[in-house]
Amino acid sequence: MIGHRAVLTIAWATLALAIGACDENPSFQKLGSMDITTSAPSVEKDIVTADGWTVKYDRFLVHVTGIEVAGTDQVLAASATAQIVDQVAPGSKSLLSAPVRTARPWEVVTFQIGPAVLDTETAIIEPVKEADRDMMQKDGLSFYVEGKASKAGIVKAFKWGFKTDTLYKDCEENRSGTVVRGLVVPPDGNDTADVGMAGEILFSDNLAAAGELRAEAIATADADGDGTVTLAELRAAPLDVARTVGGSYAIGTRAEIADLGAFVEAQTQSVVARFRATGKCTAEPVPAGP
Repeated sequence: MIGHRAVLTIAWATLALAIGACDENPSFQKLGSMDITTSAPSVEKDIVTADGWTVKYDRFLVHVTGIEVAGTDQVLAASATAQIVDQVAPGSKSLLSAPVRTARPWEVVTFQIGPAVLDTETAIIEPVKEADRDMMQKDGLSFYVEGKASKAGIVKAFKWGFKTDTLYKDCEENRSGTVVRGLVVPPDGNDTADVGMAGEILFSDNLAAAGELRAEAIATADADGDGTVTLAELRAAPLDVARTVGGSYAIGTRAEIADLGAFVEAQTQSVVARFRATGKCTAEPVPAGP
């Protein structure tokens, strides 16, 4: 189970077990290091939709509940717990850094993006502020985004918070026909894997497959005409109406989704777009507690 403390857990006991299992003479066991980062190039720049809108994010806060790296032998290599990143910040952000680890394949990388919890130690990665953490914990948010969509002199602002809870597992990459699972720590070296996130997915018109990026229906949902599209307004906009404005808004097997708010919220579970350069992780919704 992924934990909630904002610290890097160094599993010395399991490391010793791994060393003993891999080599009868632990003093000769080769060591290396591992890192997991995250980036979101599309969040850093303008996103142009198929219906002519330009979307620019000002904030894209993500609450990473926790991360674990282990072997298929169930030896835990390292873990990191709750932290918040802002993907508008350029470049890669560190989620986990673990030196002095056994040089071997660590095939199981698992991480969770879920609601922030009050009274939990949650690390913040600049430019995230303590006030951001307090807000996400108070409202139980996994994502918080702010930005603007503009077209032909019309500007629509948005501020949306989402509470989806998703486990990402089976992270792997296919390299020229060879599947590389998780991390592979080299002797006296480092293996780094980047978790890529796609901010444009919130404006995709298809839940089940690659769709068109669209913002016209979202802009039209501004029912009071104040220039800000709220999540409440999205939830009041039926998908049937959105389709008449333009876009397929295909829901696949998610028959329960009938409005734009639920549709955009469901898209947050597809924010993780890649593992390493071209790989992927399997997304699995975390069931709500009792």
